[in-house]
Amino acid sequence: QAERVRMEAEQSLARCKERLAREEQQRLEFEQRRKETTAKAQEHLRELLALVEAAEAEAKVVVAKAEPVLGDAGLVEELDGAIRGVEEAGASAKERMQACTSLVFQQGSLMRASALP
Repeated sequence: QAERVRMEAEQSLARCKERLAREEQQRLEFEQRRKETTAKAQEHLRELLALVEAAEAEAKVVVAKAEPVLGDAGLVEELDGAIRGVEEAGASAKERMQACTSLVFQQGSLMRASALP
């Protein structure tokens, strides 16, 4: 009977070791996925930052183009030129902002820190 108890104990010990090895492997895989997800989120955030900076630069151009309109509205030709410039700069800024919105819409879930595993 002692032999049977010893064998059962050895089998239980072997099963425990296997379970611990599986759990360690799962933990390592989870950690790897977390690192990959974090790296991807940071990459998307850098991309978004570049898009936001470009959109802000275009917005500054819009403001600069609008200054003549705000300063002296009496000059019709200058006003027309400024309006055209504002419209062109505004269209460019709108495109940049749409790129930002598109990135956030497509990759937003990957950029959220709370969504990380």
